[in-house]
Amino acid sequence: MKTFQDIISKLLILVGFSLVVGGICSIISIFLAPLIFGLELSDAQVIFSNPSNPVYSGALKFVQLFNSLGLFVIPPFLFLLYYKQEPLKFLQLKNGVNGRTIFFLLLIYIISIPGMEWLIKFNGQLSLPESLKGLETWMRDAEERAKELTTVFLSMNGIGDLIINLLIIAIIPAIGEELIFRGVLQKQIQKWSNNGHLAVWIAAFIFSAIHLQFYGFLPRLLLGALFGYYYLWSNNLWVPIIAHFINNATAVVISYSTGTTNTDAELEAMNRAGSEIYVIISMLILYLTLKRFRQNLAEEV
Repeated sequence: MKTFQDIISKLLILVGFSLVVGGICSIISIFLAPLIFGLELSDAQVIFSNPSNPVYSGALKFVQLFNSLGLFVIPPFLFLLYYKQEPLKFLQLKNGVNGRTIFFLLLIYIISIPGMEWLIKFNGQLSLPESLKGLETWMRDAEERAKELTTVFLSMNGIGDLIINLLIIAIIPAIGEELIFRGVLQKQIQKWSNNGHLAVWIAAFIFSAIHLQFYGFLPRLLLGALFGYYYLWSNNLWVPIIAHFINNATAVVISYSTGTTNTDAELEAMNRAGSEIYVIISMLILYLTLKRFRQNLAEEV
């Protein structure tokens, strides 16, 4: 079993790779974006500060793509090569995923919608004590900025925008974030603790916290834990990657098909006006479905 100091040192090296490579990619993208999108170099300073301006939307997506690659996709491979590991073998990416598994992932996502929508509402209503009002104001401002960015990213004018958004919002984050949080972080914690459940929840906590969205912390925590258990049960990183893709891609497709950027409202409409009885029943069905899915994964091993 790995020592705690060994695990911490490895994770710090992973963070170092992410910061260095992410910083390099960010700098490159900020210099390239104005050239590619016909902007002035000085405009690079306001791409993120004024995201609602449609002039900057293409450049914003370009920068976000580079940032995701630099922060999440490239560092895990460099980290594993640094420790002389075979990335595909270590990350358990050699195995494919059959149609039955994909069907279960889709079914579980659909069944979980009522519970997730209820949790989003609950989390959004949480407030801090009066002594921490300054912190709460900062967190709500950060939430509003995140919503503003989401609105920009989900605004689409054609099939081309849909494809680009699926790449930036669904494909790259699904691969990159699962490589970091499940493929490396969760696996390293499990090696140290010899406890799969502990590894799942610690990785899920960090996964949710790093998004810096307090009013979406709880649903993202449970989502991260769900992805973590997929990896724990299957020993195949493609399973949480596909589940992550389904979650993100659904928001993109709903936004494209309905012409709205408020995908939560669309999903809430599927939730029978948030009936608590409906939520409870759906959670019971979700539990049974997850139990059967775990059995299915065990049979495939």
